[in-house]
Amino acid sequence: MTSGEIAVPEKRSAGNMTRSADARSGSAVPPNASFAVVVPVPHERPIAVRYAVAVGATLLALAATLPIAPYLQRVIFVLFWPAVISAAWFGGVGPAILASVLSVLLADYFLIGPHGQLTVASPEDLVPLLVFLFASTAIALLTNATRSARLKAAQAATQNAELAHELELQATELEEQLEESQVLSEELEQSTEELADRTAAAEAAETFTKGILDSIAHPFVVYDADWRYVEHISYTNLRSSRYGAV
Repeated sequence: MTSGEIAVPEKRSAGNMTRSADARSGSAVPPNASFAVVVPVPHERPIAVRYAVAVGATLLALAATLPIAPYLQRVIFVLFWPAVISAAWFGGVGPAILASVLSVLLADYFLIGPHGQLTVASPEDLVPLLVFLFASTAIALLTNATRSARLKAAQAATQNAELAHELELQATELEEQLEESQVLSEELEQSTEELADRTAAAEAAETFTKGILDSIAHPFVVYDADWRYVEHISYTNLRSSRYGAV
């Protein structure tokens, strides 16, 4: 029985955020490996092909039996068993039953009783025909059950592989989100440190300015570059809101 194959990828490459962060840091990012799980999936042949195989296998069994029929009196159906089993495995229970019935008819016509007639010469000739028909039908049913179980197992394996693939994708996406959150957290921490440094510098500058203002005890006069009078500044003016004093 032939089967198709479904390739299910298991991994994908790392997230863009991780690649961007590594690119900024100057480190090379090796591509992640990816692989596939190949799941064999049996598929049904066309009905005409399945029944044609059943007929062909039965005719082949007859052709192999005819030359050695005198030596197979007690086991005349020995070469028809593979034909029935092959038909059941390849095409299912319908072609297998067709192969069984066709085997009985061909054996009766060419090998048992009067040659060239579909008649049973004696009840003793009828027994092997009925036994073979019953046993071959049972084997066909069992073989078809095995075939169906194999098909269901392949379908379940395909579903499991697809589910595993989806879970892998979700895990990869979650990992990417965690890495992105980590990068954003590091950037936020760095921004917080820079803000703290600038705040400390501003406080130091304010303290320095207040120290200078507090050190001025006497008023003075401000002139421009041409020695023209601009303003008279006193301690009271320096402490006003105009100069930003507090």
